[in-house]
Amino acid sequence: MGLYERIKEAAARKGLSVNRLEKEMGLPRSSISKYNRHKPSIDKITDIANFLGISVDELQDTKSEPINPFRSGQFSSGKTINAVDAILGSIDLQNGLADFIDEQNRREMAKNISIPVTPVTNEEKQLLDFYRSLNEDGKTLALAQLRTIANMPEYIKNTELSAE
Repeated sequence: MGLYERIKEAAARKGLSVNRLEKEMGLPRSSISKYNRHKPSIDKITDIANFLGISVDELQDTKSEPINPFRSGQFSSGKTINAVDAILGSIDLQNGLADFIDEQNRREMAKNISIPVTPVTNEEKQLLDFYRSLNEDGKTLALAQLRTIANMPEYIKNTELSAE
Protein backbone atom coordinates (compact mmCIF):
# COMPACT_ATOMS: atom_id res chain seq x y z
CA MET A 1 0.00 0.00 0.00
CA GLY A 2 1.43 3.37 -1.02
CA LEU A 3 1.42 6.66 0.82
CA TYR A 4 -1.64 7.89 -1.07
CA GLU A 5 -3.64 4.81 -0.08
CA ARG A 6 -2.62 5.14 3.58
CA ILE A 7 -3.65 8.83 3.59
CA LYS A 8 -6.91 7.98 1.84
CA GLU A 9 -7.64 5.25 4.39
CA ALA A 10 -6.81 7.51 7.37
CA ALA A 11 -8.94 10.33 5.92
CA ALA A 12 -11.85 7.93 5.39
CA ARG A 13 -11.67 6.94 9.08
CA LYS A 14 -12.20 10.64 9.83
CA GLY A 15 -15.08 10.83 7.38
CA LEU A 16 -13.12 12.76 4.76
CA SER A 17 -12.38 12.16 1.12
CA VAL A 18 -8.89 12.95 -0.18
CA ASN A 19 -10.32 15.93 -2.10
CA ARG A 20 -11.96 17.26 1.08
CA LEU A 21 -8.74 16.73 3.05
CA GLU A 22 -6.76 18.68 0.44
CA LYS A 23 -9.32 21.49 0.49
CA GLU A 24 -9.43 21.72 4.32
CA MET A 25 -5.64 21.71 4.52
CA GLY A 26 -5.27 24.27 1.72
CA LEU A 27 -3.34 21.87 -0.51
CA PRO A 28 -3.58 22.02 -4.31
CA ARG A 29 -6.20 19.68 -5.80
CA SER A 30 -4.85 16.19 -6.62
CA SER A 31 -1.54 16.90 -4.86
CA ILE A 32 -1.92 13.94 -2.49
CA SER A 33 -2.56 11.53 -5.37
CA LYS A 34 0.98 12.31 -6.63
CA TYR A 35 2.58 11.14 -3.36
CA ASN A 36 3.02 7.57 -4.63
CA ARG A 37 5.20 8.84 -7.48
CA HIS A 38 6.90 11.78 -5.75
CA LYS A 39 7.63 11.49 -2.06
CA PRO A 40 6.53 14.66 -0.24
CA SER A 41 8.64 16.43 2.36
CA ILE A 42 8.47 15.31 5.97
CA ASP A 43 6.79 18.66 6.70
CA LYS A 44 3.84 17.78 4.48
CA ILE A 45 3.56 14.26 5.86
CA THR A 46 3.74 15.63 9.42
CA ASP A 47 1.08 18.26 8.66
CA ILE A 48 -1.26 15.62 7.19
CA ALA A 49 -0.65 13.22 10.09
CA ASN A 50 -1.31 16.00 12.62
CA PHE A 51 -4.46 17.07 10.78
CA LEU A 52 -5.74 13.49 10.79
CA GLY A 53 -4.71 12.96 14.40
CA ILE A 54 -2.37 10.07 13.65
CA SER A 55 1.39 9.54 13.84
CA VAL A 56 3.76 9.99 10.93
CA ASP A 57 4.70 6.33 11.35
CA GLU A 58 1.16 5.33 10.44
CA LEU A 59 1.55 7.10 7.11
CA GLN A 60 4.99 5.67 6.36
CA ASP A 61 5.43 2.39 4.57
CA THR A 62 7.04 0.17 7.19
CA LYS A 63 8.65 -1.95 4.44
CA SER A 64 10.47 1.02 2.96
CA GLU A 65 13.20 3.09 4.49
CA PRO A 66 11.94 5.56 7.10
CA ILE A 67 11.78 9.19 6.10
CA ASN A 68 14.90 11.05 7.14
CA PRO A 69 13.79 14.57 8.10
CA PHE A 70 17.36 15.84 7.94
CA ARG A 71 17.96 14.72 4.35
CA SER A 72 18.80 17.63 2.11
CA GLY A 73 15.73 19.66 1.23
CA GLN A 74 13.38 18.04 3.73
CA PHE A 75 13.39 20.90 6.22
CA SER A 76 13.94 24.56 5.78
CA SER A 77 16.20 25.87 8.55
CA GLY A 78 13.23 27.22 10.52
CA LYS A 79 11.37 23.92 10.22
CA THR A 80 14.46 22.03 11.42
CA ILE A 81 14.66 24.21 14.51
CA ASN A 82 10.93 23.77 15.11
CA ALA A 83 11.22 20.00 14.80
CA VAL A 84 14.19 19.86 17.17
CA ASP A 85 12.38 22.17 19.60
CA ALA A 86 9.33 19.90 19.44
CA ILE A 87 11.44 16.82 20.18
CA LEU A 88 13.28 18.53 23.03
CA GLY A 89 10.02 19.96 24.35
CA SER A 90 8.56 16.48 24.38
CA ILE A 91 11.57 15.19 26.31
CA ASP A 92 11.32 18.12 28.76
CA LEU A 93 7.61 17.42 29.20
CA GLN A 94 8.28 13.74 29.86
CA ASN A 95 11.03 14.58 32.38
CA GLY A 96 8.82 17.18 34.05
CA LEU A 97 5.98 14.67 34.26
CA ALA A 98 8.34 12.08 35.77
CA ASP A 99 9.53 14.64 38.35
CA PHE A 100 5.91 15.53 39.17
CA ILE A 101 4.97 11.87 39.60
CA ASP A 102 8.06 11.30 41.78
CA GLU A 103 7.09 14.24 43.98
CA GLN A 104 3.50 13.01 44.25
CA ASN A 105 4.78 9.54 45.21
CA ARG A 106 7.09 11.06 47.86
CA ARG A 107 4.19 13.05 49.33
CA GLU A 108 1.96 9.98 49.37
CA MET A 109 4.66 7.93 51.07
CA ALA A 110 5.26 10.70 53.61
CA LYS A 111 1.56 10.55 54.56
CA ASN A 112 2.01 6.90 55.47
CA ILE A 113 5.11 7.43 57.61
CA SER A 114 4.34 7.94 61.26
CA ILE A 115 6.95 10.07 63.03
CA PRO A 116 6.39 10.53 66.74
CA VAL A 117 6.32 14.18 67.70
CA THR A 118 7.51 15.13 71.16
CA PRO A 119 5.53 18.06 72.46
CA VAL A 120 7.53 21.18 73.29
CA THR A 121 7.43 22.08 76.97
CA ASN A 122 7.01 25.60 78.34
CA GLU A 123 10.66 25.58 79.48
CA GLU A 124 11.81 24.67 75.94
CA LYS A 125 9.67 27.47 74.50
CA GLN A 126 11.20 29.86 77.02
CA LEU A 127 14.74 28.77 76.05
CA LEU A 128 13.92 29.33 72.39
CA ASP A 129 12.48 32.80 73.14
CA PHE A 130 15.64 33.72 75.09
CA TYR A 131 17.83 32.40 72.28
CA ARG A 132 15.92 34.35 69.62
CA SER A 133 16.29 37.56 71.62
CA LEU A 134 20.13 37.34 71.49
CA ASN A 135 22.43 38.90 68.88
CA GLU A 136 24.87 36.64 66.95
CA ASP A 137 27.61 36.89 69.61
CA GLY A 138 25.11 36.07 72.35
CA LYS A 139 23.78 33.07 70.38
CA THR A 140 27.35 31.75 69.88
CA LEU A 141 28.12 32.12 73.61
CA ALA A 142 24.78 30.54 74.64
CA LEU A 143 25.36 27.51 72.40
CA ALA A 144 28.89 27.08 73.75
CA GLN A 145 27.58 27.19 77.32
CA LEU A 146 24.82 24.68 76.51
CA ARG A 147 27.30 22.31 74.87
CA THR A 148 29.48 22.46 77.95
CA ILE A 149 26.55 21.78 80.30
CA ALA A 150 25.14 19.05 78.01
CA ASN A 151 28.44 17.18 78.19
CA MET A 152 28.64 17.21 81.98
CA PRO A 153 27.53 13.76 83.22
CA GLU A 154 25.68 15.14 86.23
CA TYR A 155 23.32 17.11 83.94
CA ILE A 156 22.67 14.42 81.31
CA LYS A 157 19.30 12.65 81.52
CA ASN A 158 20.53 9.50 79.84
CA THR A 159 24.30 8.90 79.86
CA GLU A 160 24.10 7.23 76.42
CA LEU A 161 22.96 10.51 74.83
CA SER A 162 25.15 13.58 74.84
CA ALA A 163 25.10 16.75 72.78
CA GLU A 164 27.89 17.24 70.32
